[in-house]
Amino acid sequence: MRLVLLLLLALSTIFANQTSELLKRYENAEYKQICTDYSSNIKNYRKSEKFVLLYSFSCLEAGYIDSLAVPITMLKYSKDARDNASYFATILLQKKILYNALIDDVDISSLRLPTTTYILSKVFDLYVKNKNNPVDGVYRLDDTQDADTFYKLYISSRSHIKKMVIEVYKNKKLENRYIYW
Repeated sequence: MRLVLLLLLALSTIFANQTSELLKRYENAEYKQICTDYSSNIKNYRKSEKFVLLYSFSCLEAGYIDSLAVPITMLKYSKDARDNASYFATILLQKKILYNALIDDVDISSLRLPTTTYILSKVFDLYVKNKNNPVDGVYRLDDTQDADTFYKLYISSRSHIKKMVIEVYKNKKLENRYIYW
């Protein structure tokens, strides 16, 4: 019995140290590295909601939205965890639906999904509500909250797999580019 308690104490210390290390890396904005470093063993941390949340938000910040599928199923033990799981699931679903609409010309104008402040979610909502005809395959979507911001949404076929690209423009200058497949 004493050996089991010592083993449990040792494991909890290891997980606490791992979470502490992950938090430091998250605070240093090492999002891509976190998402890739822990993707193969995230299931080992399923009981640590803090760890799973830090991993999930890192993947989201890195733009690795597909990596959220596994953590979504793990986040279930508290209200906050379930709320975050719903948030991640919404973004993942919006990505999949928008990609399908652009690649396969599927009409999604009747869809009503929850919305978030994440860039993909904003673009999804603008596309659904204000779908206009693309110019040379590019949709220009004006931000309804900020008159100086607009988005370009298009499909890039430069590689063997088509990729969905979102470009963010502020005062007519390219601020950021997000690429999803």
